[in-house]
Amino acid sequence: GDKIAEINPAAEGFFNTSNRAINGVPLFDRLMVDAPLEAAYHRAREHSTPLFVNDVDVGTGDRAPLQCNLKLPMKSKTPWRGSRGRRNYCPWGLTRRTLN
Repeated sequence: GDKIAEINPAAEGFFNTSNRAINGVPLFDRLMVDAPLEAAYHRAREHSTPLFVNDVDVGTGDRAPLQCNLKLPMKSKTPWRGSRGRRNYCPWGLTRRTLN
């Protein structure tokens, strides 16, 4: 399966781990999403387009899920340079929703 290449600081807090420690871990071994995601995920992967899922319950299995906005960019066929100067990796992002 797909592996985590990079996570943002919000996702580091969510997973309670560092970006370095989670690098290379299979994505869906650590992430549980309460939404029918499989078909959309495979379409996004096939077309190398990001997948955005808003207002979804996301968990790790270690504690109760949180309502979040989820961003899953896919690796493209052409390498690109990210914020840390590395090539050919895709970041993973999570934004925790604040409920008013």
